[in-house]
Amino acid sequence: MKIPLGVRYMLISTSGYSLMNALVKELSHLPVFEIIFFRSFITVFLCVGILKASKVSLIGNNQKPLILAALGGVASMVLFFYTVQNIPFGAAVILKYLAPIFAAVLAVLILKENVRPIQWGFFLLSFLGLILMKGFDFRIDNFNLLIGLAGALVTGSTWIVIKRMGKTEHPLTVVNYMMICGTIVAGVYCFYDWQSPSNYDYLLLLLAGLGGFIGQWFITKAFQIELASNVAPLKYLEVFFALIIGFIWYDESYELMSFIGILMILGGMLMNVFYQQRKL
Repeated sequence: MKIPLGVRYMLISTSGYSLMNALVKELSHLPVFEIIFFRSFITVFLCVGILKASKVSLIGNNQKPLILAALGGVASMVLFFYTVQNIPFGAAVILKYLAPIFAAVLAVLILKENVRPIQWGFFLLSFLGLILMKGFDFRIDNFNLLIGLAGALVTGSTWIVIKRMGKTEHPLTVVNYMMICGTIVAGVYCFYDWQSPSNYDYLLLLLAGLGGFIGQWFITKAFQIELASNVAPLKYLEVFFALIIGFIWYDESYELMSFIGILMILGGMLMNVFYQQRKL
């Protein structure tokens, strides 16, 4: 059976993001802002090249919302990377995928979108799963849980800003703004507090930057050529990869009740994705 090109792109994207996430965990001995600096700078370098080759404006059409989305993107990246470094790898990625709940709430409040009662049921299932996961996993303290939830909230808020822009901006223009902002903010921080990476660290930082760019570039290409209903659920493979990587690479395991909580979170989010796509 031939796999559609868009699905293959999405699988490549998920693999790229999973590589980046794993390397962020591996580089836990380095400050978060150093990792963000290299990850952002590498993506800017590649984005500018592609945008110029495609003859797409680097400054975009709506600078103010682009800058706002960029600041939100950098904040969410800081919070997510911090969470990855300080709690079990799989749990950190799971928390990231609670962003759709916050995005849905904000869409109701700001964009006046309609969320069906059954979708609130899906979100409640995920929220109860979060309580179960936290309650039975003592490696996740309250502070780091709040940081992870804050990251999901900021990510959801950023999605709302991007959605309000509509299709007036090229996807890579949005990414480029975020990564330029990340390079500047992290660069200023690194100027005052720099911890010299080893040669091996530099290699991992380069691979993390490439993984992040591959994830962003191929998810853009996937949604451009394939039906959203065919590719959106595949994004959640990142959670599956995180659990496998955490188990094999970092010797992470979960109590039965915590694992059931993880499945509830993932199940609620996936059911919402499938329900949304069914309405299209």
